[in-house]
Amino acid sequence: MPGCNGDPDDPAGAAEQSEKLKKQRDAKIAEARAKLAAAKAPLPEELTPEFKQRVADAVASFKPGLYQHYKGNAYVALCLVTHHETRLPMVLYISLVYGSTNVRPLIGWPGDEDGFIDSPPLLQRPRFQYVGLLPSDIPVLKRL
Repeated sequence: MPGCNGDPDDPAGAAEQSEKLKKQRDAKIAEARAKLAAAKAPLPEELTPEFKQRVADAVASFKPGLYQHYKGNAYVALCLVTHHETRLPMVLYISLVYGSTNVRPLIGWPGDEDGFIDSPPLLQRPRFQYVGLLPSDIPVLKRL
């Protein structure tokens, strides 16, 4: 069968076919690149100026101290730390009931996106409610 790719009787036809396939592939790649460049995909949320401003506002308003979780347990928010991959601020906190040390994204510290737990509007409350400065008689650091 003359002209088929790999036909030993027609090496010139095989080379022509191979060259034609390469040109088609290169054209498809160029077309895909042009579509991607034209699409101008939106930035991930973490890179938008609005999100950066939300993070800056949250950092400025964060207060270390005693917090009450919406389910009733008490927690001590010690400080802000930085996530090593996303570089976003996290709250380092200790449970006074269980003694466990945890971190939570600062943006999610008060609650979800709107700052509240998913619940009916009349029952909405912050995930963590600030109670005040840590009383000196609570031995938090002994638990670390």
